[in-house]
Amino acid sequence: MKIQSVKLLTSNLEKQKIFYTQLMELPLLNDHSDTFTIIVGTSHLTFERSSNVNENPFYHFAFDIPGNKVDEAITWLDSKGISLNLLPQDKHQIYLKTWNATSIYFMTTLETLLSL
Repeated sequence: MKIQSVKLLTSNLEKQKIFYTQLMELPLLNDHSDTFTIIVGTSHLTFERSSNVNENPFYHFAFDIPGNKVDEAITWLDSKGISLNLLPQDKHQIYLKTWNATSIYFMTTLETLLSL
C-alpha cells in the first residue's frame, strides 16, 4: 500500500516536529500553529494538535525502505539515539513472510519526545 497523505493527531506538536525534522531529518513541507507536514518518500505525513488536552493519540505506522538497507537503517537509528524494540528471540529485526519484508520497530513515546 502506498499512502499519499495521512493526518495524525498529537498531544505534543512541537516535540513531534523536533523528532521528525531534526532527529529523523525528514523535510518539513508545511508548518502552521496547529499542524505541520513532513515529506516521507512520496508521502506527506501531517501531525495536527489534538483539541482534547486529555487525549494522547497512539499510532502504529511503517516506513518502507529497501531490504538491503535494513542494517544501515539500524546503525543510523542507533546513531540518533533511537532504541529499537526487542523482538522474539532477542533480535531487533524479524522477517515477516506475509509481507515478504524484514521489519524493525521503534517507539516515539511521550517520554522520548519530552526528553528532546
